[in-house]
Order: sequence, then C-alpha cells, then structure tokens
Amino acid sequence: MWGIFEYAIDSGLIENNPVPPVRVMKKRTQTNHPALSEKQIGVFLRTLDGSGRINEETRIAMLLVLLTACRKAEVIEGRWDEVNLKGAQWEIPAERMKAKRAHWIPLSTQAVALLTRLHELVPANREHLFPNRVDPHRPMANRSLNALMERLGFSGEGTPHGMRASFSTHFNSLGGNIDVIEHCLAHVPANAVRAAYNRHAYQDERRAMLQEWANRLDQLRRECVPIEHECGSAAPLNPTNTTESKPRHTRTRSARAVARPSVKAVSLPATVVA
Repeated sequence: MWGIFEYAIDSGLIENNPVPPVRVMKKRTQTNHPALSEKQIGVFLRTLDGSGRINEETRIAMLLVLLTACRKAEVIEGRWDEVNLKGAQWEIPAERMKAKRAHWIPLSTQAVALLTRLHELVPANREHLFPNRVDPHRPMANRSLNALMERLGFSGEGTPHGMRASFSTHFNSLGGNIDVIEHCLAHVPANAVRAAYNRHAYQDERRAMLQEWANRLDQLRRECVPIEHECGSAAPLNPTNTTESKPRHTRTRSARAVARPSVKAVSLPATVVA
C-alpha cells in the first residue's frame, strides 16, 4: 500500500503519503546457550556437591541433565512409568520430545544410582520424577535448574541446556561418531535422504558413549580444585551414602582433601522396574 501511494505522488496525483513508511524487520540473530568448558564443569560439580543450599531432588535433576545429555524439560518433566531401572533405560514418549519422536536413553551406572536414590526420596504414589513442591501432580518448575546455576554463582557461564553442547563438544573433539552423538542428543538428522536409508539406532554405541561421558564427569569432578566458587556444607556424591559431612567453607586448594568416590551401581528396587 505504501508503494502505491508513493507511485501516486510521483505521478502528481497526490501530495502526501498517508501510509507510514515500510520498515524492514531486522533478521533475528540466533544466540547459542552458553556452555561450560570441561574445566568449568569440574568446578560446577564440586560446587554442587559442596553446597548445602540445594535440596537433593534438584541436585539429582541437574546431574541427570548432565549424565543423559537431555534437554532440561525432558528431565524435570520425567515420569516413573518411562524409566526401567533394571534394564538401565529411559524412554521418553514422542509427545514430550521437541521433535515429536520417542527418545530412548541408555542409563549409565551413575544415572541408575541417582534415580534409585531419587525413588527413595519421592513418595511411591507420585507419577513425576520431580514433583512440584506446591502441586505434586505437576512437575518441578521449569526454571528451577537455571536458578540453581545462578545460586551457585554460574550465571552467565552456562545454562542447563548448554550442558548438551558440552557433551557434543567433548565427543566431537575426540572424533566421535557424529551419528551416535546426534542420536544421544535426539536431534533430527540434517540430511533427510541419508536418514531415510540409515535406520540404525546405535543403541550399543549410545550406551557406551553415555557411560564414557559419565566416567569423564567423575574424572573432572575428582581432578577439580574449586578455588573460583564458594562451597557450603558437603553433600555426598554417592547417593547411597547418607553420612553427613561437616560444613566446609571455601576456596579449597587441595584436590586430595575433597576427593570423593565415583557413583557406583546399587541394588535396584523392584517397585521401579517398568
């Protein structure tokens, strides 16, 4: 319409254009979620372990985001009927996935241990892995894990979603199989033709990759010397170990003094076997 009136002005038919000039909308620039480096992940894990300000359910949710390479919502909206601890697997239905395709997740021994501990914390009649404190029929608040990172002093350094980039960066830097990495991330294949022909699910490879990632996270946690972020009372790394540690404040410089064992597989409660 603006162009028509401009033509009329040029033709001497009218003097003014009653339509405001057309503004070209700026192209939206895509911003990536900030992601922690591996060194920062080590600091984050040790800070998370040492903070007495984070409740155990929220801590487990954050660790599962890291261990499974899932999106935040896929974890915090998880349901017990999706999880098979005996088979060490978690299947998220299509309706809960961004791409609307069911996603199968092989669980590392560390993830199984955390979910087993979570089952002890959450009442047996709850359908959600992480029930909302106000309304237990709903899942944990969407912003809970972002708030956790902010509370621990990692605001601006990384986000829960950025943990997926940390996972991808690690295995791509090692020359890992891109198909296996993308399957772990539940990404839609960029090459539709190739995807139509390659229907391999890479289940064994994905299980090995996620276990390797879990072991790498344990290594980063062990090797880290947390001098950048303040820690509160120490929380047990192994979810089966409920022994309280004495409160400890900060800038620990000796890795040996704060080293903790890796999470190991534990006996699985039959009530959670899908």
